[in-house]
Amino acid sequence: MLRDRRPEEAQRSAEEQTKEIVDGALADTADLSEPPDESFIRERVEQIARNLL
Repeated sequence: MLRDRRPEEAQRSAEEQTKEIVDGALADTADLSEPPDESFIRERVEQIARNLL
């Protein structure tokens, strides 16, 4: 019966490790602002193009 429990214990351990990694990543990135949207990028590229001409 002990052999049957080892894969379950390994699975639980992997789940715990994954949760710790994800929680840490989320905590590290919680204060990041939203990335610029497509319209911002398009406007900026067009502005740069106008400045070059």
